[in-house]
Amino acid sequence: MGEVRKLPFLFQEFPELKDHIPWMPLTRVTPVHKLEKLGKELGLSELWVKRDDMTSDVYGGNKPRKLEFLLADVLRQKKAKVITYGGAGSNHCLATLLFARMYGLETILVLWDQPVTAHV
Repeated sequence: MGEVRKLPFLFQEFPELKDHIPWMPLTRVTPVHKLEKLGKELGLSELWVKRDDMTSDVYGGNKPRKLEFLLADVLRQKKAKVITYGGAGSNHCLATLLFARMYGLETILVLWDQPVTAHV
């Protein structure tokens, strides 16, 4: 797997923000792969995919990257509880629950019905 991120791109570009915005590492650097065969089948000169499924062993995708900021702020404030909300099946809610528990934070999820549609 990839190496743990040392600093997010935000702080690399704007180092002065590092002292003002809480952050903690939860993710790894993920690779980018060239998909030559699929690219050719689609008539593209190049097709690349970022492997966000490899972000973390806890939960993949882009949600852990935002939680690096959100949960760091919760811990900085010495809070013991996280409350978040979303539709049933919310990826954000599940990722928040999993990562918050790693740091001993009680997690309350407020979920509402989300009808199954073509967009869900």
